Amino acid sequence: MKSKFIMTPIFYSTLLQVLAAVRFFATGSNQGAVGQDMNIAFSQPAVSRSIRAVADAINATLLRR
Repeated sequence: MKSKFIMTPIFYSTLLQVLAAVRFFATGSNQGAVGQDMNIAFSQPAVSRSIRAVADAINATLLRR
């Protein structure tokens, strides 16, 4: 399966993408607020892509069983 994690000129590490998605899942906050976190600092579109990539990876792993 091809990785859907973000590869851009400004490389967002897989760890930061997972952290952004987990923060979004945990808080239910809007994507803009997650991206403005000092420790993450992603744009809203980057947060959105991270959430999608992480959710897809989780689903692919869980649905394989």
